[in-house]
Amino acid sequence: FKFARTGVHSGGFVALHALDLGQSWNFFKYNQSNHISPPTGATGIIGRKKFNQASQCAPQVGISDLAKFSQDGTKHDPPKFPFKLFTVPSQAVQSPETEKTDDQVHAEMAAFPVGTMLYTLHACQKAMSIEAEMTP
Repeated sequence: FKFARTGVHSGGFVALHALDLGQSWNFFKYNQSNHISPPTGATGIIGRKKFNQASQCAPQVGISDLAKFSQDGTKHDPPKFPFKLFTVPSQAVQSPETEKTDDQVHAEMAAFPVGTMLYTLHACQKAMSIEAEMTP
């Protein structure tokens, strides 16, 4: 997710819903967050090992840089930010779960009318239980 800011670099964060492979062809099926539950399946554990090549905590991505500047470019020192950000996809962007090529997935997204709500964004102040990690 990328957020433009005036006079400073854009702010962004990476969001996932799981590290497991073999999921839905509907890109917008799952809630996503910068904090996800640790993987339990074999493919998720392999994914975590790959992510751990760049990070010591694969299921979590920090957002402090996102909070350093407001949208208008105002600097905040120290920045105040939530424990995690959480996105819930809208009904307007749901698609069939039938197998698709990458080009078909991109075509579905390109067909969304300008102004279509993709996600609702939630900020969570504290950690949740692992069972509730992906619920707002």
